[in-house]
Amino acid sequence: MNVIDCSLTLGVVVPTIGDRPELRRLLLSVASQKRQPEAICVVVDSKEMAMVVEILDEIRQAMTPIEVTVVSTGVDRAEGAYLVETGYGCAVNLGLSNLDTDLVSFLDDDDEILPNHYSSLEGALGADDNIGLAYSRVEVVSVDGRRRSFQSGELPSGTFSAYTLMGAHPVLLPATLIRRALIDRIGHMDEALDRKADTDMLVRLGQATRFVAVDEATYVYYRNPHGADVHDKALEEMYLLIKKHVHAMSRKERWLSWDSLTRSSLKAGLSELARESAREAIRTWLSTAPGWIVSLYVRVRSLDAPTSIRRTLGNLRNREG
Repeated sequence: MNVIDCSLTLGVVVPTIGDRPELRRLLLSVASQKRQPEAICVVVDSKEMAMVVEILDEIRQAMTPIEVTVVSTGVDRAEGAYLVETGYGCAVNLGLSNLDTDLVSFLDDDDEILPNHYSSLEGALGADDNIGLAYSRVEVVSVDGRRRSFQSGELPSGTFSAYTLMGAHPVLLPATLIRRALIDRIGHMDEALDRKADTDMLVRLGQATRFVAVDEATYVYYRNPHGADVHDKALEEMYLLIKKHVHAMSRKERWLSWDSLTRSSLKAGLSELARESAREAIRTWLSTAPGWIVSLYVRVRSLDAPTSIRRTLGNLRNREG
């Protein structure tokens, strides 16, 4: 059993758009922790901070003795917008700059953590500096209230490949506890990314340290319906993410990643993105990607392609490179 180093301090970053009443539930779940953090920084990605200030005023007594800081990115946000204006990476980095703790955690403003979340994660980290990140199982709550486990099977520990973290998503960043020194060493969030900034951070962490799992659902993720703009931006940023980390993947993993993005882009109606992804998939095997091959590949990967052709390509997809 790992021993908790009681001298370590813990800080929490909570990025928010500023219009979600669920923030109250999230902050109260942090306040109810057996192992309370020393500091919380709420980053409001908007000039409008009235709801956040009101929530904090209501629960101020419950948050004692945690030091709570609220900062704003100062941007004008379009009414009803879902995506943060500056991007998730920028918002989190602003929060990090306002914290000076040994351990850090990034929480989503509409989720919830169970009372033993931080005590379990810190206990798993222990005193072994070779383990820089601990993560928990995640329980997903759908819009209709149904609950399920996000991960299936026993949670793995140790080293994680870029392909696994990007494609299988065994680890969710909000369900982690990370050594701050490690983040400072590998670099903070990529501010060019929004929807995939968290995955990019996990990939870089996975290349720099070992992970340890707490095989218990102590993080509760509330799934909310997102619009097409959110989904499309996630696919566009996946292209950038694969490009950024392609050097860390085998040829087969590169093929699988580009092929999957091609199919997802086609389903979303993003024809240009599908074509670019198809071109990269072909380049995985060939030195060039002639236009006619790209066009044929896109047609084969479309929903209108004959089943026999799609099955043939699927068999190729599963071959060892």
